[in-house]
Amino acid sequence: MPEEILVRLADAADAPAIWRLNRSCFGYEFPREQAVRQVEHIGLSETDRLYVAQLNGRVVGYAHGSGYLCTYRSPMKTLVAICVEEAARGKGVGKALLRAVEDWAREDGCRGVRLMSGFERGAAHEFYEHNGYVHRKNQRNYEKDFF
Repeated sequence: MPEEILVRLADAADAPAIWRLNRSCFGYEFPREQAVRQVEHIGLSETDRLYVAQLNGRVVGYAHGSGYLCTYRSPMKTLVAICVEEAARGKGVGKALLRAVEDWAREDGCRGVRLMSGFERGAAHEFYEHNGYVHRKNQRNYEKDFF
């Protein structure tokens, strides 16, 4: 019998699970207290949505979508992050999270959803392509830290 997936908007109580998922999926070592504040901040944003997926009442994945406006194309949403814990993969959790962001984009009148994915994330690339995403271009990601 397939497990029922519940996708809902995240709230502050989900922050520890999201922090755990970021460590296990991406290897991000961001301080837990700061992650909690970020989840709270994103929850208050008018341009972002944070969704969690639950199996049997336990958070096993999340997706973060954000508005994308620029001067050279119609509005879109950006899939900032999507993560499903390894034990829950292959059960439709990632697809359900992706659909939540896509549904939000449609409801908001956007032309689609865009995302960036690291070169080494082959399984993620297959997942995106399987769900209708098209590889558009290769690019480098730059940052400048202030502290």
